[in-house]
Amino acid sequence: IDESSINRTFDELTDMVITPKVGYPNADAAKGSVFTAAPGYLIQSDVLAVLGNILTTRDDTFTIRAYGEVTSREGV
Repeated sequence: IDESSINRTFDELTDMVITPKVGYPNADAAKGSVFTAAPGYLIQSDVLAVLGNILTTRDDTFTIRAYGEVTSREGV
């Protein structure tokens, strides 16, 4: 979504884009348009909300790993 131009209309309104000031604790969180998540602005959750009901997991696509130590009865 970020790489497409689907939200370009909102992002081109430069007076509505937030630029964090120097020293802002989390500058990445403050960047972007004030229209984010407004009606008509597409975000990842909009896509996943539609696809979520048809997504399924596959039992052959993951690996189970275990870590630990094995010692003999003598503790060696």
